[in-house]
Amino acid sequence: MRKGTRRSLQLLTSLALLYLFLVFFFEFPLLSTRLSISNSNFPSTALFESVPIRHHSLSDLDFSTLNTTSSHLHRTAKDAWRIGTKLYNHRSSTSTSSSSQNRSEEQCPHSIILTGAQFGSKGRLMVIPCGLTLGSHITLVARPFAAHPEYDPKITILKEGDKAIMVSQFMFELQGLKIVDGEDPPRILHFNPRLKGDWSNKPVIEMNTCYRMQWGQALRCEGWKSRADEETGNYFITLPI
Repeated sequence: MRKGTRRSLQLLTSLALLYLFLVFFFEFPLLSTRLSISNSNFPSTALFESVPIRHHSLSDLDFSTLNTTSSHLHRTAKDAWRIGTKLYNHRSSTSTSSSSQNRSEEQCPHSIILTGAQFGSKGRLMVIPCGLTLGSHITLVARPFAAHPEYDPKITILKEGDKAIMVSQFMFELQGLKIVDGEDPPRILHFNPRLKGDWSNKPVIEMNTCYRMQWGQALRCEGWKSRADEETGNYFITLPI
């Protein structure tokens, strides 16, 4: 190989090495910068990174620390939390109490109590929603009106020379549901104490039943005076039934 040709090859090799050195020295930092910038513009590359997930519980929120005087938003949030908590507690207590109670007990109460004013406002009629069960009882506490004269009495006959008779009585009935239009409801029990008596001139309790406006045979309980050895209440006369 000639000496001139060898020098030319050495020169070309030196120039090539110099070129490669310059390229890697000046271009590589720019390439790294471009790659980092391009990666930051595409957040999809962060999908492979594990991001810790924070779990929050609404019950841990403390709205008492909010400054409601300076921020309208904080005041609204605190009011909403207070009202929501009140409604939630009311709903929880209502659902708990309703689940523990039986619906039949609400519709069919164990007892019914009416005062005289309430009884009068209801037309002297007390409705028993579910009827009576075995062992049921009805208690009436009242004071009858004073005896009044009747000139055409229905329970006795006027004697000769009498213009009126003193009558003192009251009654209450246990009625069933009306089953036929145009007829009175059946009277399961008709209870009629006559304190001044009737044609017998003695205190008496008359009991009867009436179905489809047809009365049955009356059952009379005479109010004879109690004997000295019988138990009586104050101002009461024992009337056997």
